[in-house]
Amino acid sequence: MAHSRLRFLPAFVAILLAFPAVSMPADMSQALNTSEDWEEDRWVVSYIGESFVIASVNGQITHGDRLRLRLQFGDCDNASVITHVYTMKGNEEILDISEKDIAIAVDGNRAVGTILEPYKFLMGYRFFLYLGYSDINSIKNYFSELTSTTLELLDSDELKITDYVDLNRNEWSLTGFNEAIVKAQATCRAGKKLES
Repeated sequence: MAHSRLRFLPAFVAILLAFPAVSMPADMSQALNTSEDWEEDRWVVSYIGESFVIASVNGQITHGDRLRLRLQFGDCDNASVITHVYTMKGNEEILDISEKDIAIAVDGNRAVGTILEPYKFLMGYRFFLYLGYSDINSIKNYFSELTSTTLELLDSDELKITDYVDLNRNEWSLTGFNEAIVKAQATCRAGKKLES
């Protein structure tokens, strides 16, 4: 399901573009024959779909909740920022809160995220958390001064998220972020799924 509303993280929107886009020739990106192997706490180009490419890194608190930047073919200078949230809280009412906006803090900056497609997973529940859509240069500039980035799900008057999740915080390394984004953009610009 494509999320039709575009939300911008205030921290990303506030950053002015200071550097030109870094790219790699399309023929060079075609040399990336497969998704890169996942490495602990290092950004990789980890999934290439029929019409998009994803750069991602594992969570440092909840390992499987990867932080992902999704670049759509034909729009390779922008990315959707998405993560999974896994919970073992056991509150099945979480299945009823798809497309619900929730309060979040990104590196201490308050913002809004959107819960998408909650589903039963392993011993608990999992949902996508859509964090926004922004241009790659703004994201790179925002991350340039950081070694990691944190996300906290916050209770609000509209939704007490701690009724649904047992861990409301995650952190992700930014090691290899710039290199992964260069590869992801080059793959995106090649405009085709890579061979496995």
